[in-house]
Amino acid sequence: MLQTIDTDDLKQARQHMKAGQFSLALSVMINDLKLHPENLPLLANIASCYYMAENYLLYKKYTQELLSCYDKYKSLISKKEMRSTVLALVRLLEELGEIYTCLKIIKDYQHDELTTFDKLDTTLLAQKLRLFSTYPLAEQNLVELYNHCRMINSQSHAAYVDIEGALLLADWSLFGEAMAIDRLNNFFKSKDCLDYQKRLLVFDHLFESLRTNGGAIFDLNLLAEFTYLEADQFEKFLWDQVLVLKNQEPHQPLSITRSDQMSTQGAFKVLHLLLVNSSDTSIKNEVSKKIGFLLNGVSAQSRAVILKAYPLVENSTTIELLNDQIAINGRVLPMQKCKTIFKLLSELNAERVQPTDTIIKNISGESFDTYSYAKMRVIVSRANTFLLKNSGFAKAFSITKESIGLNKHLQIVRRA
Repeated sequence: MLQTIDTDDLKQARQHMKAGQFSLALSVMINDLKLHPENLPLLANIASCYYMAENYLLYKKYTQELLSCYDKYKSLISKKEMRSTVLALVRLLEELGEIYTCLKIIKDYQHDELTTFDKLDTTLLAQKLRLFSTYPLAEQNLVELYNHCRMINSQSHAAYVDIEGALLLADWSLFGEAMAIDRLNNFFKSKDCLDYQKRLLVFDHLFESLRTNGGAIFDLNLLAEFTYLEADQFEKFLWDQVLVLKNQEPHQPLSITRSDQMSTQGAFKVLHLLLVNSSDTSIKNEVSKKIGFLLNGVSAQSRAVILKAYPLVENSTTIELLNDQIAINGRVLPMQKCKTIFKLLSELNAERVQPTDTIIKNISGESFDTYSYAKMRVIVSRANTFLLKNSGFAKAFSITKESIGLNKHLQIVRRA
């Protein structure tokens, strides 16, 4: 029989999980599951506990059981239970690499039309923004969702950290690195910001920096207040890679086998970073094979979504500059919306990274100051949004006060 309420044992097990006592927590929950085999909160917490204990085989087993029960009973459970189950499912399925199912579940979930959102509903909204920012699809209105989250967020909100983390990824997708850095700096000034919360945002930011521009302008001082030994396996890899790319000694060598200690999603992300940031052909070949093996373990729909979000080197997007027009995949875009973007692409055609003051001077004829820099940030933001909408390509341009750069996976071809 379906049971959706929390048991006293489950509450006790959660305390064990918070204390890192995973064996004790699992012992309590597995015994309870024998009495309540279709208890949704119980299944979700067992799957989460196995994930935290890095037992990915059993984590996958119980996540699949949770999904099966959700599909079977979603029309019968309460609104509150629906929200908590959807949130647990999308988080667990994302780590399994089943992104298509994640997107389908959270897209189908309808939020109540409320003027204020409680913590659970707002956390769901944040998760939706995170997924849409990372895996952009044509039918998703990312800008509308971004503005919604931005308006309801405040430091006093119970889900403030979840929203800020989602907005950070959306900043990367819509506007580029400079906006993300501003948000990160403002978040650090929050009086109620805890160390583990800072760490979540910093490593999200580090991953985006590594995948977009090899961590070129990532500030290593952001890692100074964290301890390497306390980081998880995924975070340690990011830490070591940015040190290597900045010609510093890593804590551990960047071995391909380190991905074996991670979830499917974590493993794919570090392998992708090895692929895009390595110049060694033999390493690229080995990594490509391992990525192929890894992606064979997820559904074909999820595989397609992942590869669109994390394009491999050979799957780069090409933009053609045709006299004074822009074409993507052979489709000529409306020129009335492309003039400034055409100028920006033309400036970065020869050199993919150029000084911001030079670009401002060449495009607008102005000298660099606070006002002209703000205008250029708007131009870059609109260019990123336009290319995302028309090509599905996220984060085409990045901008800081020092430089403007073109994403390494975006190729420009000028034709007469």
